[in-house]
Amino acid sequence: MIMIMLRYFPLFLAALFATITDASHYKSITGTAVDTDSLETLVQALTTANLAPSFDCQYSYYYYYWCTQYTVFAPTNDAFDSLPSALRKNYLKKDEYAEHLKQLLSYHVINGSLRSNGIYDGYRYRTLLQGESVTAAVSKKGVFLNGDAKVVVPDVLATNGVIHIINSVLLPPFATNDLVDALSSYNIFESLVAAVSKAGLADTLKSGKFTVFAPVEAAFAASSDALKKLNIKQLEQVLLYHVVPGIISYDSLRDGVITTVQGTTLHVTSSHSHRFSINDGASIMYSNILARDGIVHAIDHVLIPPSVQYSETITDIAKKTAALSTLVRALQATGLDEALDDRKGDFTVFAPTNRAFQMLGEGVVAKLLGDKSKLKDILKYHVLSDVRAYSSDITNSVLTTLNGANLLVHKQTGGRIQLNGKIWVETYDIKASNGVIHIIDGVLLPPENIVDTAVANNFDSLVNEVGKFSDLVSELSKGGPYTVFAPTDAAFQDVARVVKGLSEDQLKKVLQYHVVPGNIVSFTLKQGSVRTLSQKDVHINFLWRWGWNGWYWGAKVNDAYINTFNVLASNGVIHVIDQVLIPPNL
Repeated sequence: MIMIMLRYFPLFLAALFATITDASHYKSITGTAVDTDSLETLVQALTTANLAPSFDCQYSYYYYYWCTQYTVFAPTNDAFDSLPSALRKNYLKKDEYAEHLKQLLSYHVINGSLRSNGIYDGYRYRTLLQGESVTAAVSKKGVFLNGDAKVVVPDVLATNGVIHIINSVLLPPFATNDLVDALSSYNIFESLVAAVSKAGLADTLKSGKFTVFAPVEAAFAASSDALKKLNIKQLEQVLLYHVVPGIISYDSLRDGVITTVQGTTLHVTSSHSHRFSINDGASIMYSNILARDGIVHAIDHVLIPPSVQYSETITDIAKKTAALSTLVRALQATGLDEALDDRKGDFTVFAPTNRAFQMLGEGVVAKLLGDKSKLKDILKYHVLSDVRAYSSDITNSVLTTLNGANLLVHKQTGGRIQLNGKIWVETYDIKASNGVIHIIDGVLLPPENIVDTAVANNFDSLVNEVGKFSDLVSELSKGGPYTVFAPTDAAFQDVARVVKGLSEDQLKKVLQYHVVPGNIVSFTLKQGSVRTLSQKDVHINFLWRWGWNGWYWGAKVNDAYINTFNVLASNGVIHVIDQVLIPPNL
């Protein structure tokens, strides 16, 4: 046996060398397509879909057999030009259709190197598009795929397979199916399709570009009791809560909120393994099921919108809560009760108790009820719009309220939440159909702008110097948000001679050197350099400091200590420092 192998081994090497040598004359599939003028559109599509590297074997001909082999049915430029104009424009040029283009191209590729003499009449060849095949017809007229796509140039050989050039683009079923067709083609969506039909929403799904988070059969079965109790209007709301405008592929999903066609939001979260879930309960089981102008992600739960899950609005709940009767009077006096009764809204309300209003002082509530404009401004400062901020969502941050002013939120290690450094949340997460209520132990009073806050806190020297520049006063009053490192009067006195000797332009640069764009509060302050309005950087450094209560963790800006943090303004925050900052190379 060994003698026979030795006898024929030179012939085997010769044959192998001949094959390798023959392969050395060819380029990869991608390289061959690039060199073929009639395949220019295909090359552009492969590049756009990031598939070109997949068909570009990088090994030299000495490693010919290391290349994965493919057969590509390659449409000509004219074939792409013959596509319906809307499909060609969307799939080839719009980013949101990237997954459609990728799957369309995958439908033109099969595994293995299949030359034309190996293509048989009536055979179905499985493509790289999962679950989809192309059907061949072979006759004296030539080789055809899916009925009308003719192979016009067969057997264009490449190092990693073979190309057959065709005169028509092969369209997978999704390219002609609307969303209802796409859902109907899967048994796992039978109940969903039936519900869509019952609610009369089929035409809605056919009318635009949508992403559908589609519950599977098991999900409907688990929710059957609750769904049976819904009227048609409620069923419509539930179904539209699963539909998002636009096309969002799985790769395009990000942590955060997305607004549904129903009008309220879904919360998208990802795990460490990059698996996404919706509203913390529904996992995506299968993704990127395509329709002509849409995409479906299968989920394992039926999502119930708050407007159906919770029948009472924020106003309803406040009215029946005895401890919030003063708040209800204030809301009714300003007309905000109607706004918070809107079932299509999404609000977070920090609701002060009756005792919180009493703590403002005797007669204050009566005065506020007589000044509806001021009262309305105060009440709007207790509301976050277009967001349901549950306690689990709230982090250390500066939030913008409905009246446009900053709200400082600090979440302690144990989970307790403090607002503006002095008001505590007493009761969390009272869910309503249009939002969530957190009951608080004080009334939040909106802060003034940075300039007025500086005046109120007796930064006389700083206010006096800033007042010399009307444009800077305007910016710090109406612009922002800004973070201001504000020197004390004593700090200005220490450099009085220096300041007095500065030109107008130099003084303005000194003042701008104390202002940083953005809300930077104590718990978001980071060590390092930050750019100021003067276009020069200040450097933040953390260090241990000795105080009345012993050592504590403090901070410096350049050489100036921050003595007081987080003096909140409507359009920013002020930190008090003990030195005037002088920019370099002044």
